[in-house]
Amino acid sequence: MNSLKSRLNVTFSPTKVKPKLTLTNILLIVILTLLMVVAALPGYLGGGKWGWQTPPKVAYLKPVRDLKFTGITVPGWKTLEQEKIKIGENEWSIQLIEQPNQPEVHLLLMPQSYNISQPEVEWTDLKYIEHLEEDSEQVLTFRSQVPNAQLVQARFFRGWKRNTYAVVQWYAWPGGGSFRPLDWFIGDQLARLHRSRLPWVAVAIKIPISALSDLKSVQPLATSLAETVQTTLEHEVFSRVYTKPANAQDHAEPGKKGEN
Repeated sequence: MNSLKSRLNVTFSPTKVKPKLTLTNILLIVILTLLMVVAALPGYLGGGKWGWQTPPKVAYLKPVRDLKFTGITVPGWKTLEQEKIKIGENEWSIQLIEQPNQPEVHLLLMPQSYNISQPEVEWTDLKYIEHLEEDSEQVLTFRSQVPNAQLVQARFFRGWKRNTYAVVQWYAWPGGGSFRPLDWFIGDQLARLHRSRLPWVAVAIKIPISALSDLKSVQPLATSLAETVQTTLEHEVFSRVYTKPANAQDHAEPGKKGEN
């Protein structure tokens, strides 16, 4: 709906950002190469086939994929509007949520759509579509309320254009999360050693703040909401990935038949 797009200040633009080979990219390539060798050796030595030629699939991807259509129900928050929208080359769920005495918060979710989908710094799409200026970047840490949950590290910064926001961004996966794609890649490679995979959802939270506000003033709210979103994804989405209903089929979306 146009009203929701305009309220979110999303301005579509043909701008494309060319990827650059950075030290992080080089380190990622080296680590992934080592992990693939380690993962492949047992299968190769045992049967003459490299294990990574037929990587396992996410057990049941449909609950993750459906997020773009449904969003999530955030405990303690009321959803005012929810819409699937295309940003860059990806489809996101965008929700307006609120609670008493708090401004409307923008919750954006981009779920993994296929088994071959990997985190690719979706924050770049958001930045160049919304044209937000950024400063005061730091790392926000929190933990979901599930047993044995690992610490999540998220990007936390101030972004502004016509309006100003405190923004939290991270990739959520079962038991943890991080804003760095490298952390997911490592976790996914380790999961493959056990013939499993690590499903993921890109999350962005935009909390309206006054211009030049100190992020410390909104950090408790940002941390609490991020914890709630991560916990909700754990309970409502990731737990269902490993409990596929009997006779359920995980079909690809229309037009994507055969894509994993």
